[in-house]
Amino acid sequence: MPGILVHISTPAKPPKVRGKSPGWKKGKPRKRRIRYPMVKKSTPKPPKKNRTICCLTDFLNFVA
Repeated sequence: MPGILVHISTPAKPPKVRGKSPGWKKGKPRKRRIRYPMVKKSTPKPPKKNRTICCLTDFLNFVA
């Protein structure tokens, strides 16, 4: 039985030969990536207060 397994080998396929990637070609100029300016969020503004007229003296001060 071991002799048969040695002849048959494994059912898995052997790994494919990939080789070494070529990378950058000789003499080709490399450029740095474009840096974009940073976008900052502005601080939230406080909500406006609604002016309510509650009494006559406030109304007169408001009108004058």
